Amino acid sequence: MLLNRPVDFTLNLLKQSVSILYLQKGKINELFKALQGNAKVLLITEPFFSIPMLWCATYIPLYMAALGLSKMQIGWITSIALVPQIIGLILGGYLADIWGRKKVVMFFDIICWITPFIILLISQNIWDVLIAVCIWNFSWIVAPGWSCLFIENTEIEKRPLLFSMFQIFIMGCGLFLPIAGIIIKAFGILDGCRILFGITILSTSFALIIRQKNLVETKAEVSNVNLQNNFIKEYIPIIKKIFTNKDLMFFLIIQVLSWFTAIAWSTYSPIYITDEKGIGIDKSSVSIVPFVFSGVLISLMLLMPPFDMGKKLKNRLLQGVRLSVLASIIFLISPSQTMVFLVISTFISALGVALFRPVFDAYGANIMKDSERAKISAVILVLSTLFSIPSAPIAGKLYEIDPKLPFLFILGLQFATILFIQSKIKKIEL
Repeated sequence: MLLNRPVDFTLNLLKQSVSILYLQKGKINELFKALQGNAKVLLITEPFFSIPMLWCATYIPLYMAALGLSKMQIGWITSIALVPQIIGLILGGYLADIWGRKKVVMFFDIICWITPFIILLISQNIWDVLIAVCIWNFSWIVAPGWSCLFIENTEIEKRPLLFSMFQIFIMGCGLFLPIAGIIIKAFGILDGCRILFGITILSTSFALIIRQKNLVETKAEVSNVNLQNNFIKEYIPIIKKIFTNKDLMFFLIIQVLSWFTAIAWSTYSPIYITDEKGIGIDKSSVSIVPFVFSGVLISLMLLMPPFDMGKKLKNRLLQGVRLSVLASIIFLISPSQTMVFLVISTFISALGVALFRPVFDAYGANIMKDSERAKISAVILVLSTLFSIPSAPIAGKLYEIDPKLPFLFILGLQFATILFIQSKIKKIEL
């Protein structure tokens, strides 16, 4: 059966990737024509970051395991690395205003992309990996500056199109994951991952050269800001508002539950998929999971019309989470040494995200005032990351007891999400 022949299946998936993009070339060309200036430079160079990023994010848990790290150590590294991510998110906006968007993006992308993958390339122990992953996660410091470069100097009516294009680019990058699977199959997990790290260094270096030559600095609205005083003045009231506003609290709780489960899942599902006590498929075939996920999402984004802001949105919110529950159940009952159930589970999971995420994000945007949206979004992102720090260590401890326990834990959180949404859904406005 094709699903049980990883190399043949991977090559077939790669052909399907090209077919999906080719069939939609007209729509993609139309979107490209709308690009100009910094947005065009950032989007054209984004695949040189996103493709190797997805490769490495998929296989780094297996790389850590191959280096001899325990399941708990992998979980702790994942959680500790969230701390520099939080710091980066807090500082990013201020530094972009003070130093300039382009300077922050270029400086920290060089530090946080080139350096960690050089370390990973020669890593031999837990400390090498911990340092590398922490530096990589600090790359979130460029997010505010990147967003400003992306939309500033762009007409307001064109901005939704730019973000749609960005999402298509990100999902499209996932279609190239089978290439990583072929490399891992040919060279093994340790040498194969080191090849992926080397490709990442070369790919991002090329993109950074293009960005340095072509990006144009946009005008910062704030300068000479006192970081500490400004943070206290502007963000403490925002934090208080989030915890006292029922709509914002609803949004935060769902966001935390989503992040908590996502971190545990992304850290341990690759290990479980290849573990003999789990599904036990070849390590090179792990890339099939995010490939199917990306393929379903990009197909929906390109082929389906935008969702209607009508009465059915609340149902779509619940249906999305229910599909995620179904996907988790199918994943848990997947027989060993076969990918059929795994592919079905991933397909259903992607459908769930396609239903849930647009509605949830639209709800989040609607409950925030325009003047406060940037700050509230940033604080919710930081709080979601902060509350999710225990996720990976808890999942790691459960995995050491029984490989299925982390996913039963995730399933329980998904059921809790459904119950919470059902208890509040009549009181929220979509």
